[in-house]
Amino acid sequence: MARTMISIALICLVSALLLALRPNAWVKATATAEYAATQLASDATNTEHISWQLAKDKALLRTIIWDRRGSRLYPPETAMVPTTYNVSEDTIERIAHFQAQVRQGDWQVFDEEAGHMLFCQSTPAVCLIYDQSALEEVLDLLPGALGANTWDLAAIVALLVFGLPAGTYGVWVWQRKSGDDASRLRINADRYTALYGGREVPLTQRDLKLLQAPDSRNGGVVTKDELYDAAWGREYMPNSRTLDQHVITLRRKLDPDKTHPVLIETVRGVGYKLVQ
Repeated sequence: MARTMISIALICLVSALLLALRPNAWVKATATAEYAATQLASDATNTEHISWQLAKDKALLRTIIWDRRGSRLYPPETAMVPTTYNVSEDTIERIAHFQAQVRQGDWQVFDEEAGHMLFCQSTPAVCLIYDQSALEEVLDLLPGALGANTWDLAAIVALLVFGLPAGTYGVWVWQRKSGDDASRLRINADRYTALYGGREVPLTQRDLKLLQAPDSRNGGVVTKDELYDAAWGREYMPNSRTLDQHVITLRRKLDPDKTHPVLIETVRGVGYKLVQ
């Protein structure tokens, strides 16, 4: 569970970071449009060259260019231009009105049904009509990336909102589990050691037998007689305190700083049990 939550959190956080570092689709589109506008404006009087540039750029459908005084340079009002994409004079007037309001590069939907977009800028005074799907393909963007003028902020926030709590919970579960594991007794009979509290404790043969007997009961009580039989055999006095003293010594050996709850618990009048 902890690993799963931490893995999910890492995926969310890495995804959010990649989104934050990724160039925004509109930044890329604007940079491309500004470059095209500058190139076209430099040849505003060469109608054949502009038509050639439009034909070369599969995403760019049409351009309208004005001079500094607001007079239209392209398409010229009195001459035909070799292009298959015609724009009516009424539409050009509407575009000119939008262009006059922009200070820097700005976008708006030109023909939603056809998937056409309009880009206009003030200096040089140029407007471009793009095919959205073709522009996304040229810029190597996902389909629909230019469908709305939004940043990836919403996705980043959503990933952080989910990822941070998931990671916090996963770390908490992992720390809790690690703490539980540290407070559990692990007996290695082959090496005559016990792992407890993050420490490997060396055991004598008698220590080992005194721990194995209650450990095999899974929390059940082991009588003193059973422990004597396991660790000493039957060579003991009925009222001997040897077992009690050995248990005290074993407790100190396992937890010398007394930082953990009592592991070997005394059951009065009966014997001992392991609590973990």
